[in-house]
Amino acid sequence: MASQPERSSSARAFLIAALVLAGCWLGSTVGLWLRFPALGAAILFPSYAIATAGLLRSRPRDWWIILVAATAGNVLAHHATGSESIRFSLFAEMVNATRALLAAIGIRLFAGRSGQFETTREMVVYLAFGVFIAPATAALGGAALVTSVRASSPGFYAVWQQWSLSNAVTGLTLLPLLMLDRDAIARLARITARRLSRRSRTRAERACGCSMLPPPRATAPLRLKPKGSLRPTPARTTAFPTIRPWR
Repeated sequence: MASQPERSSSARAFLIAALVLAGCWLGSTVGLWLRFPALGAAILFPSYAIATAGLLRSRPRDWWIILVAATAGNVLAHHATGSESIRFSLFAEMVNATRALLAAIGIRLFAGRSGQFETTREMVVYLAFGVFIAPATAALGGAALVTSVRASSPGFYAVWQQWSLSNAVTGLTLLPLLMLDRDAIARLARITARRLSRRSRTRAERACGCSMLPPPRATAPLRLKPKGSLRPTPARTTAFPTIRPWR
């Protein structure tokens, strides 16, 4: 009989798989509208970032569920639009699964399990595997698939270049956003709120021609004591900031 932590981990895995399926279906649908004009490859392939983020957020023993969900979402999107055959979609999903696995394994091995990309080491590993190695390696299989199936393909190198560039841009832009946790999102929200507050205060100061900052605190004079010790006297400050006109 499974324990409570085991059941919660399994429920988390199936929840991530459901989100990956929905995200890959939506991402593939969007990718069908954003394509290179000559070949038809997607300019941005969100399913790569979604599948990789799902792998990094789950246990390795549950990765097969994530890959099945990603494959189902992408195949359903292509089948619904009728853009590709089921045979071509399944072979393409083998390439997509290989790409996501390469990125997830490389990041797990060399950057740890946090997946937050906060330290220099984590950033270097993420750029190496998520942006360069995984997209470029998997694009070899994609280029071989397209040139073998389509007689009107522009050539192996052109297909490889477009597949690798598409997934590199996706890994560089979408994958870090999908790996943000609640604390990181809260920090970004606080930083954004402070910046907006500073901008609004600066605009108000420019409009009224005055400064809304509190005056600098005066330094307390030093008074010599008989024993030779120095003790600063407390400075008198007001509780309310004053408004000073600009000079």
